[in-house]
Amino acid sequence: MSGRTFIGARGGFGGGNWLQALRRLARARGFSAAAILTLALGIGAATAIFSAVYAVLLRPLPFPRPGQLAAVESRTPFFSSGVTWSSDRDFLAWRRRRTAFLSLAGYQDQSAAFSRPGGPGYAQELNGANITAGFFRTLGVGPALGRGFTPAEHEGGAAPVVLISHRLARRLGWPNPLGHMIRLDGVARRIVGVLPPGFDFPGMEAGLGGPQRDDYWLPYRFHTGNASYWWQLGVVGRLRPGATPAQAEAQLRAIARATDRGTKHQANAFPFAFSPPLVIPLRREVLGAAGNPLWLLLAASGLLLLIACANVANLFLARAVNREREFAIAAALGAGRRRIAGQIVTEGVTLALAGGAGGVALAWLALTALKAAVPAGIPRIAHAGVNLWVLGFACGMALATGVLASLAPVWSLRRADLIQALKTGPREGGDRRGRRLRQTLVVAEIALALLLAVGSGLLFRSLLALNGVNPGYAVRHIAVIQPSPPATYSPPQVRAYDQRLLRTVRAEPGVASAALTQVPPMTGSFSISTISLPGRKAGRQPPTSDSIGVGPGFFATMRIPILRGRRFTAADSAPKARPVAMIDTVMAREFWPGKDPIGQRFNAYTVIGVVPHIQIASLGGHFGAEFYLPATKVGQQGGDAIVARTAASAAALGPELLAAARRADPAVPVTLHTLRLLMHRSEAAPRFRAVLLGLFAGLALALAAIGIYGVMAYAVERRRREMGVRAALGAERGRLLGMVLGEALRLAAAGVAAGGIAAWLLARTLQGFLFRTPATDPVSFAAAVAVLAGAALAGALVPAFRAARLDPAEALRAE
Repeated sequence: MSGRTFIGARGGFGGGNWLQALRRLARARGFSAAAILTLALGIGAATAIFSAVYAVLLRPLPFPRPGQLAAVESRTPFFSSGVTWSSDRDFLAWRRRRTAFLSLAGYQDQSAAFSRPGGPGYAQELNGANITAGFFRTLGVGPALGRGFTPAEHEGGAAPVVLISHRLARRLGWPNPLGHMIRLDGVARRIVGVLPPGFDFPGMEAGLGGPQRDDYWLPYRFHTGNASYWWQLGVVGRLRPGATPAQAEAQLRAIARATDRGTKHQANAFPFAFSPPLVIPLRREVLGAAGNPLWLLLAASGLLLLIACANVANLFLARAVNREREFAIAAALGAGRRRIAGQIVTEGVTLALAGGAGGVALAWLALTALKAAVPAGIPRIAHAGVNLWVLGFACGMALATGVLASLAPVWSLRRADLIQALKTGPREGGDRRGRRLRQTLVVAEIALALLLAVGSGLLFRSLLALNGVNPGYAVRHIAVIQPSPPATYSPPQVRAYDQRLLRTVRAEPGVASAALTQVPPMTGSFSISTISLPGRKAGRQPPTSDSIGVGPGFFATMRIPILRGRRFTAADSAPKARPVAMIDTVMAREFWPGKDPIGQRFNAYTVIGVVPHIQIASLGGHFGAEFYLPATKVGQQGGDAIVARTAASAAALGPELLAAARRADPAVPVTLHTLRLLMHRSEAAPRFRAVLLGLFAGLALALAAIGIYGVMAYAVERRRREMGVRAALGAERGRLLGMVLGEALRLAAAGVAAGGIAAWLLARTLQGFLFRTPATDPVSFAAAVAVLAGAALAGALVPAFRAARLDPAEALRAE
């Protein structure tokens, strides 16, 4: 063998090196397959998560010069996220003044009852928005087909028109939808334009209920008669070149002060205070807090990739020791250490690139499941895929892991005495030098695996705590029917429809009872009202409580007991009935501690009953006080939902209930879900995080166990003669077994100590994702340590039993 044959024509990373690497790796099939599979798992997990991170967080917004776009919003302590409402009055004042904005536009989310000629005989709900003049110009987009709105179409008396999405145009099936009519909320509108494919704003925003896909846009008409109090307008603007959001915000606040914003107009509009106008980059507004779980999962996948890299480095170290004689011969024939190191790195990079190719394939398969499992509230996740950026990331990860995995044997080779290896062989030359490095890598694997195991344990404990919340009502056999009456229906029409729908549902066979509710359970909906008590002065910020309008029979249908007083009756809903309310135990404790709340008064209501506190919006949030009013007294503009208790399975009765609800009024879109399904969906985000991090932790534990197995198996093989001598001198099998297991446990203990300290320091970063679970939860830490110790023992058992069954004579003859 010549040095030239071993290292290639020019050494290092020459073409000869790659060919030599491929030949050698092809001969070492077991080693190559193990390394490629390990790297494919690590690179595949990191690539799949990076694809989601790129689509959601890094991909530019689909508008020209997106950095110039900003949202104007106000905030209130009663909502966890920013609320993008502004008044018509303020928007018109901002648009009249010359500010740092080139243009400002407003929008108002809405939904409508949609029907078209030739469609089903009932209306369907469609998401859309009302938009002010200049909306598309501000964003820098225009219709792909047809035209936008004219100024006259934003005024009263103009013919009804509509712009539709490319998605809806394909759904309609017309070769050219321009000029065709569709009905929205009972109004026939002519299609004048079709937006480009993929355009979704403002539905792409991560709001309280998650992103929704918009399919139509209507011209917005200002409420000039009451513009001061109309607070439902979202605002987006394009900044002038060189202008900053801070400059624009200062100008808008000055205009707000000049127009008396934030005092009497705001107080009349809402019972709680909004902040002065805030100008926020549109990218941040769109994403909201959606990026936090993705960054967490990307960090977890990075830890998994490091564990995979350490495993492959250990494989390389073991193989390098066996090849020391080969390296010594090459050195004797003229190959320098630098060229030998280059050959090792070339083999590492070759394996990593193969693993990277497998990882991309795994990521492509995993993305389908990932996108299906991602909960609502994460915008743009549908765009996640394997694109050039993702391929570049995978290639970069492959190169980095290949080099990193090669560094351990290269470092060991740097200190090896190759001439001595020719004389004594690798068992006495390089093995002692590589042993400590192999053990260090295993300790690092265990420490990283413990980090993932602790994080996974905390999220699962949090999920268990969430699942353990008692909502305060029965969940089985409950169907939730949610109608969306057209905006053209007057309040009397809505109330008449509610009663007609309730009668229809109650008459359906299999329905035991049904009742109206203004707030459908487990949908994230809630309504806040201020509380004023007779004889008590309200502070700067008056106390509040959730208000829920319910019809007679609601508490019986939901199996909510009456603790004191009585339920609502039909007489309480009569027009001239005295205003009454029922309250929960939280409100009774907060406002009348130590007193009987029955007969007490707040606002204009008299308390007639007390019920337990229930989790109406979701299991994990909004634990404030609640009070109930007769549904017909609330004065809502939309239709009430209906909760129906079924004699058998609510899911089995669902199609009949939905058909009956549509018969009540085919012009009203209706959706139906079982309460169990709504509760399951409300837990989707924490369940997604816990399951995915648990999957990463499981893979990490498996890799750590494999790492322990590899080190212990190699140690047993290298110490075969020593163990044979011990056995020949009378050492018991149990002692040989304990020697191997003891070494494995010492490695595990060192890894647990290092990982435990790191986990204790880093666990607080998870606190925002936890529910009723401290970041330093001892049960999670103890469980992670126990599982990791079990994995370490499992990895060491086979080598340990192999050592215990060793035949002394055979071991000595092999030497």
